[in-house]
Amino acid sequence: MMFGAVLVWLDLSGWWYSRWLLTRMLHFREVEAAAFLICLYLCSVPGYVTLFGLDRLLRNLQAEKVFVPENVLLLRRISWCSAPPWWWSWA
Repeated sequence: MMFGAVLVWLDLSGWWYSRWLLTRMLHFREVEAAAFLICLYLCSVPGYVTLFGLDRLLRNLQAEKVFVPENVLLLRRISWCSAPPWWWSWA
């Protein structure tokens, strides 16, 4: 759960950080701040899916549910969220 809290903190502090960049960096415009926030939030989605999938997988393993179809589905989701974009074109 610690990594989930860090991810939530990064998402919430993104607004503050983009405003700070706007005031400190002369070449950082509002369009770039918006692009920064869009990238931040788009990259957070696979992070949340991975964290909650891992949590669910570990709970299943703790309950001694090892070879069940749900675990296979969770592992597939985690692997797709962890795969770099160049891997998607090969799959």
